[in-house]
Amino acid sequence: MGRKREQYNYNYEPDKVKAAQIEKQKAIMIAKIEQENIELDKSAKIEIIQANANFQLDIMKAKEQGFTRVIESLMEMMREWNLISEQRIVFLSSCKAETVEKINRQYLELMNDIDDSAFDFQINKQPQLFEKLEEFSGTESYETYKNSIEQYISNFLFEKSELLKSYRLQQELLVKSSLESFDVINNEITQLVTNRIDSLTLAINCDSTYQEVIESKQEKQKLILNDN
Repeated sequence: MGRKREQYNYNYEPDKVKAAQIEKQKAIMIAKIEQENIELDKSAKIEIIQANANFQLDIMKAKEQGFTRVIESLMEMMREWNLISEQRIVFLSSCKAETVEKINRQYLELMNDIDDSAFDFQINKQPQLFEKLEEFSGTESYETYKNSIEQYISNFLFEKSELLKSYRLQQELLVKSSLESFDVINNEITQLVTNRIDSLTLAINCDSTYQEVIESKQEKQKLILNDN
């Protein structure tokens, strides 16, 4: 007695298999990008804290030296830095992968430019200026040379602030077309940064211990000048 052969039809569709593979690879890439963004987010937040601490220290030093224009330049630079940093944190989690890549590439270029010039300025040029100032200590030329140093430092900081501002505008243009809620987000970031700068400024102005040191040094400097 013969057995009826059963026939099975296997519908093998290469396009569906390929599509599934592509979706799987896409999911892996998205997960990787999300993880990288989480790490970048943490790193960016740490950078903000460290940068603001450095700005506060520099502002206190400028107060000690009586460099009003330098303080104003540092405050403006700190504001631009915070705007860029906060924007970047939000944009990294809101934009498409290709936009995120461009933001990170441009940011790295900006940081390299600022770091190189700032390192040379702080390690080489600035110490030389203050060493020269010491040579004029107790003379009529002291204040004149001191003012020229303040103007030089202020100009340097202004250039860096303009560089940060230029980058911020580029970053905003890059994101604006791909982020529908850009204006709302940017307004929130601006308000956040404004509140932070106000708090940092208040903290600096209320630092009574440091203020006493500044006033003491200023009084000593006045006595030295009067004695001469």
